[in-house]
Parts: sequence; C-alpha cells; structure tokens
Amino acid sequence: MPSCSISSRRGQSLARMAGLALALSLLAACASTPPPTDAINRAQSMLDAAKQAGAADYDPVDLDFAGKKFDQAQAAMAQNDYGQAHDLAEESVADSQLAMTKSQLASVRDKVKKAAAENARLRQQLLEKQQASQSAASAPAAQDNSQNSDGTELPQQVLPMPSAPAPASSAGQTTGGGQ
Repeated sequence: MPSCSISSRRGQSLARMAGLALALSLLAACASTPPPTDAINRAQSMLDAAKQAGAADYDPVDLDFAGKKFDQAQAAMAQNDYGQAHDLAEESVADSQLAMTKSQLASVRDKVKKAAAENARLRQQLLEKQQASQSAASAPAAQDNSQNSDGTELPQQVLPMPSAPAPASSAGQTTGGGQ
C-alpha cells in the first residue's frame, strides 16, 4: 500500500506543477501583449472624423457610445490591460464609423430635401410666369383685334385659314360689307 500513497502524491505534485505552468503561461501571454497604440490612435481618429461629419447633431447616441468606449480603452491602457484596451478601442472605432455613416446619410437627406423644396419653388415660379405670359399675350389681342399690324382692318369673324394661297386678285378686298 505504500506504493499507492506515493503515486497519489506524485499525481498531486504533477497536477500542481501543471497548474503552475498554466498560470505562468497565462502571465507570459498577458505580459507579451504589446500596448495597442495603433488601435487607440485609430479610435481617436475615427472619433474626430465622426465629430467632423456632424455626428453631434445627427447621431449623438452612437457618438456618445464611441466616446465612452474610447475613454474606457484609455483607462484600460493606463492599467496595462492591453487586451481590454485593444477590444474597447476597436469597439470605439466601430461606434464612430456608425455615427459618421449615419451623419453622412442624414446630411445627404437634408441636402436632397432642400433641393426638392428649391425645385418645387422654381416650378411654381415658372408656372406663374407662364400664366402671366399667357394672360399678357391674350390681353392685347382681345383689346385690339380690329386692325392688323400694318394698320389694315381685320375681319370681325375669324375664318379658317385656307390650305392653298389665296388668289392675288382677292387680296385687296375686305369682308364685312364696307370700309
């Protein structure tokens, strides 16, 4: 039976060494993670780009999320929790991109809305000018329809235009029974 207790102690010792080896490898992995300065810089750049795109006006919620994630990433960086800092910086980038895209979309929609309103105004203005032009064109004709532009008297009744030219001998005659 003594051999049983010895093998049991060896098993426990091996388990402890394996646990210690695992703990050391985790510490080494954490220690070997470099500071995510590129991710932090990218997050800062995207946050600035979102602000410049008007996210504060068009999408303040996602911009706020991006800002909070960026602040958390910086705090994790200060605590040397580089893995967490990297993840939070990437989340900040994603939130900033979302805010920027929504802002750009809203800005384009505003421009389209303004252009449509301007087009409607111009159409209305054109319609009013056409109506005024038609009214002005019909008013002089109604006021002075008794004389032609050369001063000759026009017939009182409008006759259909002949399809063939009129004979030269009838060009000097007037209709309506007298001058």
